[in-house]
Amino acid sequence: SLWRNGSEWACTLCNSTDCELDEFKQMCTFHSDAKCLPCTSYLATNALWEGQNGTFDSPTCPWVCGAGFYRSGRFCAFCSAPKCPVGHYRSACTPLSDARCVPCTNARPDNSVYITNGFPPTANN
Repeated sequence: SLWRNGSEWACTLCNSTDCELDEFKQMCTFHSDAKCLPCTSYLATNALWEGQNGTFDSPTCPWVCGAGFYRSGRFCAFCSAPKCPVGHYRSACTPLSDARCVPCTNARPDNSVYITNGFPPTANN
């Protein structure tokens, strides 16, 4: 795309540089170049801007929960550390889901049973 640069009748290529993670790009018009503007959409506590939304002219920027938190609707909740029952281990907390207890899947000898939960708690053993 092109825009008219000042009072000259010459046109200039629109700015195509990427914006920062906390910005969105406003498209260039005939009278002004494209520019980066701050995101103005909701940002949860303990969240970080994840990047541009992929469309121009929209201040709605995506966000992701920071380390130690997961997304719960419009909020970032603390990751939990559940104590798991025998034969289970704790999955990792991710930005999209809390830690949870899942069954161990490691191979064990025939006619054997688990006698503890995972140790350390996040190990599938």
